[in-house]
Amino acid sequence: MTYVNGISQENLSLEKASGGAKAFSHLGVSLELLSTTGIGAELSTPLSSNFTLRGGISLLPYNYKDKFSVNRDEDAFSQLDNVMSQPDIKSQLEKEGLPTRSSEISSDVDIKAKLKMFNGKILVDYHPWADRSFHLTAGLYIGRDKWITTTGKMEQIVEILDVLKANGYSNYENQVLYEGEGGDYELKGSDIRNINASFEANAVKPYLGIGFGRAIPKKRIGVAFDLGVFYHGKAKLTSTNENIQKMIESELKGVNETLEKIPIYPVVSLRLTGRIL
Repeated sequence: MTYVNGISQENLSLEKASGGAKAFSHLGVSLELLSTTGIGAELSTPLSSNFTLRGGISLLPYNYKDKFSVNRDEDAFSQLDNVMSQPDIKSQLEKEGLPTRSSEISSDVDIKAKLKMFNGKILVDYHPWADRSFHLTAGLYIGRDKWITTTGKMEQIVEILDVLKANGYSNYENQVLYEGEGGDYELKGSDIRNINASFEANAVKPYLGIGFGRAIPKKRIGVAFDLGVFYHGKAKLTSTNENIQKMIESELKGVNETLEKIPIYPVVSLRLTGRIL
């Protein structure tokens, strides 16, 4: 048997194939080319011939826009018409390019959602066969508990309320202007100024997966593919405003019910890996 520096040729080949049999004897780096958790980077080091430790970060930014309509409180809008028809106020509304009749006011809520999925991760790859690339992975993703922040705007009515308030009509801030079907919720003037909601889930998320490829490749450059899931618990949409929360529960009931039934998030990752040491 041939020996190199006291190590058998067979064990030397195994060490090279497994990324390093000795703990912390090598260092690898990888970039996520395609992943459901976004762009990211990792550092890795062997723990033994069968185990590799990985640590890194990932970020998935995404913006989404949508809209939905809410029902008016007809009595409130009838009163609004009387105020808006006053000559001084009507003139000011026209000057601002705003509607002068309540029937012309849009009832649409313009929604903008920002996805900010930022995670740190600590993972361990287990290679059942030290000389092969197949591996099982377990670990943790650690990030924000609020993945998505949502803001809503009803610009026309808010600008009209500003004109009315400047002319001494501030009572609409505490008056119900919109309501849900069957009275599920009510929105006052002050509510529509701050329409907000967040998608909340666990900040610490256990991960399990399988994959092919090595975090520390045999050669200088390699490719690794992973498929798994992390558990984020029961997710839900929540708002800091009680009336907005009731609106979410009414208008987006199906969304919340679906979120609560899916406590896991699929993780698919294709990485370019490299050996530094």
